[in-house]
Amino acid sequence: MGSVRAGFQGASVVTLLGPAGIGKTRLARRFAANAIAEDRVPQAWFVDLTKSLTDADVVAAVARAIGAPLGGDAGSLARFLAARGPLLLVLDNFEHVVDAATATVGAWAPAIPSLQILATSRETLRVPGETVVALETLSVEDAAALFLDRAHKSGRAPALA
Repeated sequence: MGSVRAGFQGASVVTLLGPAGIGKTRLARRFAANAIAEDRVPQAWFVDLTKSLTDADVVAAVARAIGAPLGGDAGSLARFLAARGPLLLVLDNFEHVVDAATATVGAWAPAIPSLQILATSRETLRVPGETVVALETLSVEDAAALFLDRAHKSGRAPALA
């Protein structure tokens, strides 16, 4: 999690990059919870972009998540975000709408200094100032050890012959 925090040093957009199922969403949620608990941000909002296809869909999803009036464009949402004060916006599954990054994240980040954006994606957003934190897959041995460790802790460890 330290690499995510370090990513925000001098950047307002951090992308957790990695393949499906590697834990990007879990890490992003944990980072947001810790940021609030440690008073690094007063508020954080999670937005699932799985069903989004366009920049208008991204705007609508963010508006719904933060309680902004629906029907606005990226500019009006930016004004609403700016008025909320410092906040962390977690945009999950951005790979579905990476073409919308410039019109949304790319416009919001430089216009709203109090906004931090943490995106999860299988692709980089390609917006100015983006910091990418690449998550790597585990080796087979490490994955098996992690599985067994979690199984033992849950009390459902598989029987080994």
